[in-house]
Amino acid sequence: MSANRGSPGDSATVLESRSRGDAPPIRNVRAWTSAVASRVAVDSHRSRERDANLRERLAARWSLRPPEASSEEERVLALAVAEGLGGLTDRQRQVIVLRFYADLHVSEIATLLDVAEGTVKSRLHSATGAIRARLQDKEVI
Repeated sequence: MSANRGSPGDSATVLESRSRGDAPPIRNVRAWTSAVASRVAVDSHRSRERDANLRERLAARWSLRPPEASSEEERVLALAVAEGLGGLTDRQRQVIVLRFYADLHVSEIATLLDVAEGTVKSRLHSATGAIRARLQDKEVI
């Protein structure tokens, strides 16, 4: 589904629009279902492959950086942020890691994830807001 990339909810959206009559009727349901299943499988495979490549790139970048000494306060904050990352959705966590840990620009993240730059910015905004709220709830910041 080129217009509806990758999300499991996208097929439901397509079915809803077809049921409302917004789209022409499906001529061969079996062929249509097969095509949708094939596209979902390909998207899933590409996503796993992309994640593996990103992990390799992150490991390579981190191996080039020397470890930095940090204060007790920085370590507490780092642990709280790591805990906050655990409460994010996979997509939010992915953009946070790529932006702040891998130090990639929004345009690079958009290219890697095959999404629009606006989507990356939106995910970053919601993710940083969620982490900020968690840190404030725990009185870390």
